[in-house]
Amino acid sequence: MEIWKRKGILITIIISLLLLLPVIRKGIRLYQDKDDIPGGKLFQGSGDYIFPYTLSRPANKFNLPHRLDEISGLSYFTQNRLICVEDEIGAMYEFDIESGKVIEEFKFGEGRDCEDIEIVKKSAYVLQSNGTILQIRDFEKGVPKVRKINTKLSRKNDTEGLAFDEGSNSLLIACKGSPYLKKKKKKELKGKRVVYRFYLDTEEIADEPVCIIDMASLKDSGGELLATRAFIGLIEMFYKREEDIDFRPSGIAVHPKSKNIYIISSVDRMLIVCNQAGKIIAAEKLNKKVFRQPEGICFNPEGDLFISNERKGKRANILRFKYNPKGS
Repeated sequence: MEIWKRKGILITIIISLLLLLPVIRKGIRLYQDKDDIPGGKLFQGSGDYIFPYTLSRPANKFNLPHRLDEISGLSYFTQNRLICVEDEIGAMYEFDIESGKVIEEFKFGEGRDCEDIEIVKKSAYVLQSNGTILQIRDFEKGVPKVRKINTKLSRKNDTEGLAFDEGSNSLLIACKGSPYLKKKKKKELKGKRVVYRFYLDTEEIADEPVCIIDMASLKDSGGELLATRAFIGLIEMFYKREEDIDFRPSGIAVHPKSKNIYIISSVDRMLIVCNQAGKIIAAEKLNKKVFRQPEGICFNPEGDLFISNERKGKRANILRFKYNPKGS
């Protein structure tokens, strides 16, 4: 009798596994190609925080002219207007949200590798990949005054994201490459991504990062997302791939209401949210069908989110997502 019981249990297990086989196969496919995973939460920290955007459904999509095929950054400018910068040409473009068109071009003539832009009062600040910041004044008058500001950051840091933090009167600089300023910090920051603070009053950069993004923590959180999709949790027991998440910041912005810091990565299509203390409170996977190559990010004063995508096979665009503090 005991033998038949054991056989019965074994048969039940086999039948269960056969029934789950299609789900398991789907799970393996999703895990092997993470870009096929639709957008969704990687994780959300504890507390009352609610992610206030539905990233799968933009309220507006604005296709851009070919001169902005390589759009690398954008900033809020004035009512219903954004300012965009392109990677290869020393020019800024004023974009009208209502008409969906570029209505003005401001040339400042300073070379290439312009990765992001931020408007602060009457000045435009343009970040280059080598850590240099260009301050451009009087650009609306047709005779821009350009001043180079050298920081402690360099080409090895591969600086790509720039945002203004009003509370500290500083610019936040996101590093896509090396995370350290001094060699003594190399071991401590190895495998991490960082954001530094550049004070506009003193034009000095703080030695300690504002945000430290721990890649290992992100991988763990990514596992939590995948475990909720198509039985991946079981698959991970015997199938695991290294470097599933390779977060490399391409844009950064400070939310006008919550003051949280939003950082996007184009490489693996992710959006991370940090609070002012630098703690990661949420992460979102960006669907590649919506976000082909997300490079720029900004907000308007009402809290609407704008994310720009470089061309990559189709027209470059700017997507608008309505602010909903109650969540989707």
